[in-house]
Amino acid sequence: MSADNGARPRFPELPCIVHGWSPPSRCALFQVAKAGIRGLRWRSCAKSAAMLAVLACFCTLYARVAGAAAMWRPEHRQLMARVDSDTDMPPHMEPDAQDLGYCGMIEDNMDFWTNNLYNIDNITSAEGCCAECQQYPMCRAWTWGKVRGVVGLSDVCYLKGLAPGAVMRKVRNRNTTSGTPFRTDEPGRASLFCFSSPSFGTSDCQLLALSRKLQTGIFDCDESAVYRRKPSQHATRCSVVQESSQCSEWEPTGSCVDSEGFLQVWKKVVSDGRFRYHRWTVKVDPDAVFLPKRLRLVLRTFPEPAVGVYFNNCEDGLVSSIEVLSRRALQAYALGYLRCTAGKEQLQIDKPWAEGHFIDQCLSQVLRVQRHTELSLLSDTSCKSSSSGSACSGGQVAFHPFTTTGTYETCILSADVGIS
Repeated sequence: MSADNGARPRFPELPCIVHGWSPPSRCALFQVAKAGIRGLRWRSCAKSAAMLAVLACFCTLYARVAGAAAMWRPEHRQLMARVDSDTDMPPHMEPDAQDLGYCGMIEDNMDFWTNNLYNIDNITSAEGCCAECQQYPMCRAWTWGKVRGVVGLSDVCYLKGLAPGAVMRKVRNRNTTSGTPFRTDEPGRASLFCFSSPSFGTSDCQLLALSRKLQTGIFDCDESAVYRRKPSQHATRCSVVQESSQCSEWEPTGSCVDSEGFLQVWKKVVSDGRFRYHRWTVKVDPDAVFLPKRLRLVLRTFPEPAVGVYFNNCEDGLVSSIEVLSRRALQAYALGYLRCTAGKEQLQIDKPWAEGHFIDQCLSQVLRVQRHTELSLLSDTSCKSSSSGSACSGGQVAFHPFTTTGTYETCILSADVGIS
């Protein structure tokens, strides 16, 4: 928004000042909207063809410098990549249309000051404004007028750009809500999307409820999700969750997963698309004590290769109690996992650690994602290379297994002593 309190003009608006002469202020107004460019009023600027040519060049140059996507239309979204360097997301990582429902940062009572691209009327929510911003490659921030009854502000969505090297100012404003279209990482900080999938007929729900109460484990990540499996392939409802108030009162609605196992869980993670907004995705078993602060120390300066990377946590092979994948690694899985489940490259899931073995082989052997061994990730009784067993006294990122709430909490308290 501009600093004045009046209604904002649509951007970009050029006063057509040529050699000190200023015609009517709206003579070169053009609006970039979903229908394209409209509202051109060139003839009121000048009466000669020469002046029209000058104005056309001047307005075109202005639009390019300002960063307005004047000739861009929504159907071109898939053909354009981001043009600045405020994110390391490569072009193929741009969220697809089905992923655009999940917004980035939202700050209430805040106005973001930067260059306006254009305005959209009749947007009835902050989330709707964010969704509009997500559709345009040049949009770096948005502001929505939440105040009621103010012409030119109420239900108006202001889409905003950011020139290279420019700084966006945040100003308190009780009449607006502002945000960014996608989540980005703070410098020097590895953002984590963590999830768990409780199994039917176990104590997993109780363990996750305890973890949430203590704000530990996946609930200490930047974002978390719980994906629930149905008790059998014939079930039509997630009855195991509905019967447990400890889970139903906090688990996300609609996160019901079929009982075909971990492949369906990963498929749901991919279809939700929430991993796209974080550098790392971490799958954690509910009965594993997980310490995100320690994982961030491991990942803080770890470079992500172009092909993506995932972490092997045991000398004998990947143990599925904790799985750490970079954003590009999971994107590679999202695009190519069918190669691992069908066709000539199909993998056989016949190992004792079925999930870990499948993910390990699918990523490294079929999809050619980089494999990095990091034994400090896990202390697991099923892994011989674990140095401290499950005593929670070592410096590992996760300890497994703890199937009762008592032993789980004891492990958290013991391990928490070593967290700086």
